[in-house]
Formats: sequence, structure tokens, C-alpha cells
Amino acid sequence: MARAQTNYPIVGAWGFTLGQTLDDSHPGITLLTNHIYSFCPSNGFRNFDTYGICTTKGKVIVAIEGSRTFNEFNVFCMERKTISQLYTAKYGPPTETNIVENSVEYRQGSRRISITSTLSQPYKISVSYGDELLAQQALKEVEDEKAKAEREQLEKAKKETGNDF
Repeated sequence: MARAQTNYPIVGAWGFTLGQTLDDSHPGITLLTNHIYSFCPSNGFRNFDTYGICTTKGKVIVAIEGSRTFNEFNVFCMERKTISQLYTAKYGPPTETNIVENSVEYRQGSRRISITSTLSQPYKISVSYGDELLAQQALKEVEDEKAKAEREQLEKAKKETGNDF
């Protein structure tokens, strides 16, 4: 008899939902650079020590990431195996495995969870939740901002020099 799939939908992690508008006034959220924030979750994950969020210009959450570094290779390997088992139990088998990049991915439509490992010191495990459609929107916003700034610079140069380039 075949085992029934019980895959949970990929919605977000550590108290944040992909597609949610970020309330950056919430305690523990810090703006690092344009649209990239660090945060301290109330429910951390397996002693992870770094957490981040990437948003669109309108603060819509595009990606959520957590990571942990390790000094001991054996502890790193055991934790990597445990995390892989936890995610496979919840989301089903990985949809993609990349041995070269030491990563596995769980994908549902435009949403994905990537688990990557750094095999050199300091050893590191990162878990990233993302939505490709929202990421494309964020990238387009950045490109539109750059194009607008370039147009404004050109218009300013035309006015200052009287040239129509």
C-alpha cells in the first residue's frame, strides 16, 4: 500500500510568511541595507544564530533565511542530517539535490526551501525560504529605480549643458 503524501505547503518560517508585509517596527527587526533586515525570532530553529529577511520596496517578504555556524565537523554533519530528515518528513523528498553546491531544495510552485551547507571552516548550514515570483517583482523594482535614476541624471546633464545628447 502506497504511503499518502502529507506535504505541508511552504508558507514561511520563524514567525514570518512569504508575501506578508513586514512590520519593521517590530522589536528585534533591524534594517541592514535596502530591503534586507536581520531579526531575532521568538522561536529560533535548532540553535541557528543568524536570521534575515529580504523584501520588495513595499516591504513584502520575498525570502526568509536562517543559518548556524559550527566549529566541529562531526556536530555539523549530525545536525545537517537531522535538519534534512526534519524537512523531508514535513515536505516530502527533496525536489532537487545539488552535490556540487552541497544543497537540497524543496519546491512547490514558485515557492522553495533551500538547505545549503558549507563544507569548509567555519562549517555552516543555511535554510532559506523564498518565492520566485515575489523575487522577480523585487528585482524589477530595483531595475526600475536604477533606470529612473539614470533618466534623471541624463535630464539634469541636458539642462546643465544645454546639449540634447
